[in-house]
Amino acid sequence: MQNTLFSFDSPVFPELYFFKNSTELGRIYNLIPWDDLVKLLPEKKNPAGAPSYLPRAGYFGLMFLKHYTGLSDEKLLAAFQTNYAYQMFCGCRLKVGEVIRDNAFVSRTRTYLAKFCDMNKVQKVLIEAWKGKLESTNVLMMDATCYEVHLRFPTDVKILWESCEFLWEEQIPGLCKLSGLKMPRSKFKEQKIKQVDFSKKRRVGNKANKRRAISLMKLLKKGIDAYQSLLNQANKIRISEYVSKRFKTIRKVYQQQSYLIQNKTTSVKNRIVSLSQPHIRPIVRGKENKPVEFGIKAHIMQVGGINIVEHYSFEAFNETTRLKHAYFKHRSLIGPCTHLAADGIYPTNSNRRFCTTKKLQTNFVSKGKKVKDKDVKKVKNILSIERGTRLEGSFGTEKENYGLRKIKAKTSETQIVWMFFGIFTANVVRLSKRQHKQIKKVA
Repeated sequence: MQNTLFSFDSPVFPELYFFKNSTELGRIYNLIPWDDLVKLLPEKKNPAGAPSYLPRAGYFGLMFLKHYTGLSDEKLLAAFQTNYAYQMFCGCRLKVGEVIRDNAFVSRTRTYLAKFCDMNKVQKVLIEAWKGKLESTNVLMMDATCYEVHLRFPTDVKILWESCEFLWEEQIPGLCKLSGLKMPRSKFKEQKIKQVDFSKKRRVGNKANKRRAISLMKLLKKGIDAYQSLLNQANKIRISEYVSKRFKTIRKVYQQQSYLIQNKTTSVKNRIVSLSQPHIRPIVRGKENKPVEFGIKAHIMQVGGINIVEHYSFEAFNETTRLKHAYFKHRSLIGPCTHLAADGIYPTNSNRRFCTTKKLQTNFVSKGKKVKDKDVKKVKNILSIERGTRLEGSFGTEKENYGLRKIKAKTSETQIVWMFFGIFTANVVRLSKRQHKQIKKVA
């Protein structure tokens, strides 16, 4: 299948001028440095794994469209094939009657970018293109947030039962059938009935929960030993990399759950909460309605209304230690910084000394005697209000409107791409609207 490449100045497509100058998507298109983004991709013309329907700039365009429209991968593919504006945004036009039959069209593009493109470099290119359009670039605001992944709420019983199911229902019977070995005896069927009854209970006490976990631990231990024994006997049968990784994860789950029971504790280092996504960790945020979140914790800088990812991790980290890094990143990407705003957790003694050394005006509450200077009080108040409304409000906007409430990608690499493009899309839409308002005022 071939796509048609075109120029916005081509007289063959008069609708291109309307798209570029009269639609919000066209205004967004004008703000994205496509040529600079393409330079970040490998030089190979037809890279393995990338959709052949798009030009190289279209890989980035499709990801922007994903978060701009808020559609699922399947619905975005259907919309892309029927909407000429979406096609032009990605730099191609499908012929009449041409159909993309690759159902993994969007996800393969995301996977390709995760593999071959560094998102920090993409962010640097975009900031370089946008920084001339920003206002008040000397003001730096920062805070941390968690972009959650699509994950069922984990419990010890759930992950133990999933591990038992994987071994006793999927792997052990299949391996016995292939190798001609006898099926090991177990109480899996009885435990399955008990698990169904347990899951139907509305309220489960701690003692009942612990008893259920201990029963599943015994079944899981027997399953791990039986599966390993079968693998040793069936030397000629090779298991896939996926099964091998899952089995390794299950072993670690068993070790962690044994540690929790033996030491009568509720916390363990690098705790696994999902078999399918073993890189996800519980991140304690301390919120009243959601004390624990599961996803990517990101330290965000906001300059001139756009959000910049300063640091991210699947592990929990203390954001107060990132203030110095954020200052230097602002200086290298944007320019000098004179004002800084952050919430009440940041004013540590170390951070206060650093801000004093760099002569930064902050919104930190003063230690010791109260400040009598009304101008300083006024600046601090303005910084606090801006941080509390504009920065924290942008987190809600990204999560509600740009697909970051629940990241539905499965691997750690594609989840990072999802997070970055959600933030990029929110930024470029914000810039587009601001620019459009300024044009209207002049007109």
